[in-house]
Amino acid sequence: MAATAAHADTDLPAIPGASGERPIADSFTGFYEIQGAPSNSERDGLDVFEADRSHPSITVTSSVTKGRLKVVDQRGRLLCSGSSAADNAHLYSCDLAAIPSGPQVVTAAVLKSNGHFSEPDQALLDAYAAAPVVTSTEREGDDLVLHGNANRGIRVEGSLDRKEVVASGAADDDGRFEVRVPGGASAKQVALRAVNDDIPADTPDHDHFAVSSWTDVTPATGGGEQPGEGGEQPGGGGEQPGEGQSPVEAVTNLHDGDTVHTAEPVFEGTARPNGRVRLDTGSLSGLAIGIATADEHGKWSTKASFLRPGDNWISVSYERPDGTWRWAENLLIHYVPTVDHFTVQTPASGSTVTEARPEVTGAGAHAYSAVSLRTADNDRPMGGARTDASGEFVFDVSEDLKPGVNELTASYQDLNGNWKTEPYTLIYDDGKGGEQPGDGNGGEQPGDGNEGGQPGDGGTEEPGDGASDTAFSADALRVSDRQVDVGVHGPKGTEVTVSANGETKKVTLGDTDYGNTLITAPKKLTTTVTVTATIAGEQVERTLTIGNGDHAADALEAEVSSTSALLGSAKITVWGLPWGIGGLQAREGDRTLATGAIKDDGEGTISVSGLAKGDHVITLVSGGKQTQVSVHI
Repeated sequence: MAATAAHADTDLPAIPGASGERPIADSFTGFYEIQGAPSNSERDGLDVFEADRSHPSITVTSSVTKGRLKVVDQRGRLLCSGSSAADNAHLYSCDLAAIPSGPQVVTAAVLKSNGHFSEPDQALLDAYAAAPVVTSTEREGDDLVLHGNANRGIRVEGSLDRKEVVASGAADDDGRFEVRVPGGASAKQVALRAVNDDIPADTPDHDHFAVSSWTDVTPATGGGEQPGEGGEQPGGGGEQPGEGQSPVEAVTNLHDGDTVHTAEPVFEGTARPNGRVRLDTGSLSGLAIGIATADEHGKWSTKASFLRPGDNWISVSYERPDGTWRWAENLLIHYVPTVDHFTVQTPASGSTVTEARPEVTGAGAHAYSAVSLRTADNDRPMGGARTDASGEFVFDVSEDLKPGVNELTASYQDLNGNWKTEPYTLIYDDGKGGEQPGDGNGGEQPGDGNEGGQPGDGGTEEPGDGASDTAFSADALRVSDRQVDVGVHGPKGTEVTVSANGETKKVTLGDTDYGNTLITAPKKLTTTVTVTATIAGEQVERTLTIGNGDHAADALEAEVSSTSALLGSAKITVWGLPWGIGGLQAREGDRTLATGAIKDDGEGTISVSGLAKGDHVITLVSGGKQTQVSVHI
C-alpha cells in the first residue's frame, strides 16, 4: 500500500485478514465518530478525534456493505472489529481495545469474507489519560484491593487524600489493573488516577496525555469479614439498599440498540442517591438533552429533549460527590417515527364533513416541523400547527369551509427548511345542499343529498389529471459528512432511480409508499441529486440541491491557503469528491510534489515544499479531474 501524505515515511499498516492485492475499486472508508463525537480539527492532513476513555467507541462509514470493520494501530495490532448497523448497512461500529494514552494514528477498513477490502482511512486519535474505572473492590485482611480498567500499560496510583500516593499498579496489555492499598480495609473512600511517564515532555497538551483526573471509589461493604464478626447469622449482616452502598449507575429501561418511536423518549435508571445524571449527544462536550437528579433511593427519570430520525448516540454521565462528572456508557438508540411519510389522517382526503371548521390530525413530518393547510386556488391560510416530538399534529381549520368541495393543500417543512406540499380535499355538507324549499323530509331527487357526487365533480383525483406529478416527492437528510439519505414518496411498487456525482441507485417503493437510499453528497460541496420514475406511463423527475451553492461537486476547485518563502512551501485547500488516501496529487510539470486526500466532507489540504523562489503553477489532480493554482515564493 502507498504511504499517506501526512506520514510519507510510514506505510499503511497491514489489515488482519486482508488478502486482496489492492482495495476494492472506487470504494471508500471514513471515520465518522470516536467516543460519540466527530472530528473538530485537522493535523498533518488527517482528521483529529479526541477520547478520554480507555475503550472508546468508534463509528465508521463505508461504501462496502456486508463486511466486517477492522481497526488497527500503526503496528497493525487489531484494536477492534465490528459489524454494520441493522438499519444502515454502510455504518459500522466497535469499541476499541484498551489503547495507550497519547497521540496515535488509527486505520480502518471494511473486509469482505473473501479478503477483499475497502480503501482504508486513517485518523489521528488524541487519547487523553483515562480516569481508571473500578470494577470490583475487596478486603484482604487490613488491605483494600481494587480491580478495574485503564489505558494499556499505564500506571494506576491510589491515594487516601489525593495528595500522598500510597499504592500503585500497572495496567496490562488489556488495560486491566490491580491496586493493593496497605491498611485500606477501613478506608471509606480511595482516590485513583492514571499516570503515563512515557509521554515526551515536548508533546503539545502533555499533561492531559500524561495524567488523568482523580476518581473517587467507595469500597463495597460486607466484602471481607472483619475480626469479631464471626458470630453473625447468615443474612444478618448483609447491607440493605440505601444503607451506604449506592445503586449501580445504569439506564434500566432502554438498552444499546433499542428502537423508540418518539423523539422525546423517557430514560430511567439508578445512580448515587441525590446525584445528578446527564444525557448528551455523543459526549460530555456534546449537546445536553436531559438532566435528572436521583432521589434518596437512587432512582431517576428524565425525558430526552430531541432525537433525530435514525441513529442517535446517547452518552450517559454521572456526577461524582466532588461535583465532577464520570462518563459511564454510550447507548445507540434508533428513533423510527410511527408514520414514515407525511399524511393527513383525519379527516382523510376526499371525506365528507359536517362541521365548517373540523379538527385535522396527521403524522409523518419531522419532529417540531411546521404544518400548514391552505386553499389550493389562492393560497389562503386555513390553519396550521407544529408537530410534536413524534411528528404528529392536530389543529382546527381556522376559517369556515364552503359548502361542497374544498380543494386544499397540506404542507410541512422538512429538515432543510423546504416546504413539501400534498393535495387535500374536503367536502363540506352544511345540511342544506339537496333540499328545495317546501320539500320537507322526502324531497330529495336521485343524485342529490347524500348519494355522492358524479364523476368529475372534484371529490377524488383521477389518474391522468396530475396524479403522477403531485403524488411523487423526494427529500434528503444528511447522515454523515459524506452521504445523505434520499427519501422518496410515491405509489407502491414504483421503481425509482436516484443519481448524483456519477453514482446511481435503484429503489422500489414499498407498502408504505416510501423508499430511501444513501447517495454521496459531501457536506462542503453542492450536489444536484436527480430522482426519476415512471408513474401511470408518465416520466416524472425531481431535483434536490444539497449544499449552499459553494464548490460544485462535479468540479475540482483549489486555492492557496498560505506560503512560506523561508521553507519554500505552500499549503493548498482543495474541494472535490473524496477519493481515499493518496487520491489527491499536486504536480508541477511532470513531477509529483505531494499526495494527500480529500476528506469525506469534500475538503482537503495538501502541502508542497522544495519550491524555488519565483512563480509556480501547481496542478491538483483527483478522481480524473484537475485544476491549477498559482504560487509565488
